[in-house]
Amino acid sequence: MAFFLAVLAFVLVLCLHSSLQFASGGVVDSQEEPASNADKETAHGINWLFEASYNIEGGVASLWRTVDMSNAGGETEDHLFPVSDFQTYHEPVLISACLLGIPCRWHGRRPKKREALIERLKKKYVLVPVCPEQLGGMPTPRTSEKLDGAGAQVLDEGLRIIAPETGRDVTHLHINGAHYTLEIAEVVGARRAYLKGGSPSCDREAVTGEVLRRRGIKVIRVP
Repeated sequence: MAFFLAVLAFVLVLCLHSSLQFASGGVVDSQEEPASNADKETAHGINWLFEASYNIEGGVASLWRTVDMSNAGGETEDHLFPVSDFQTYHEPVLISACLLGIPCRWHGRRPKKREALIERLKKKYVLVPVCPEQLGGMPTPRTSEKLDGAGAQVLDEGLRIIAPETGRDVTHLHINGAHYTLEIAEVVGARRAYLKGGSPSCDREAVTGEVLRRRGIKVIRVP
């Protein structure tokens, strides 16, 4: 707040500076009549205001002075705002939530957290966790179905995904979850996804992986 008040003061001083320069009439011509005592007093007051405005401007400008030590010579550079206020942009990427150690797999137990993978990705990306099965409406814990084929067959050829414990057809839940995952990718601007291998949804060749790849999103299978 103090910084922005100082900037506002600087702008006001500049406006006053310009107005006073206009009021003073600029440089006095040598052929004009000698100034009266009243004119001299006015000029003295204007000069005092100029000096005050320069002092204020210098004080405000000093708030903008930052030292950029990133170059080899250690030279100073002027920046409107401190360089540290601006952070490097990190691209968003989707990642299977179970890879982050979130208990969203079919058995409901907490899976192993992929620490090394997470640390490596965090240096370059903003991680956006997704679980297509949950997004599609499936509970946790849930049935342990497998995909006997490929996601393309489910989407194009009518291949069904059947829950072995109940015999229930859960194909539509996997398809719904894949499309919701795609929506999230489009909202956050993700063009890459790290998905858990072996899943009927998340695998690169499974339902969600196929839906994402068809929309130009690069899918990386994580074993």
